[in-house]
Amino acid sequence: MTQQLGWRSVFLVTVPFGLAAVAYVGWGLKGEWAEARGESFDLAGSAIYSVALVAVMLGFSRLPKLLGAA
Repeated sequence: MTQQLGWRSVFLVTVPFGLAAVAYVGWGLKGEWAEARGESFDLAGSAIYSVALVAVMLGFSRLPKLLGAA
């Protein structure tokens, strides 16, 4: 496939599968969201999660270096 269409075609092949997965999840979770009506958005939890995710990714990016030092 890559010889005929180029290396970018590998990523384009996955687009229909991704769209199908999003549609399936959206269809399957309609009942799940009904229970969350009226609840407020957890801003503090989202901020903590975002900071933790950035810290983990930064830590993983420094792993190849000696002892993870900058």
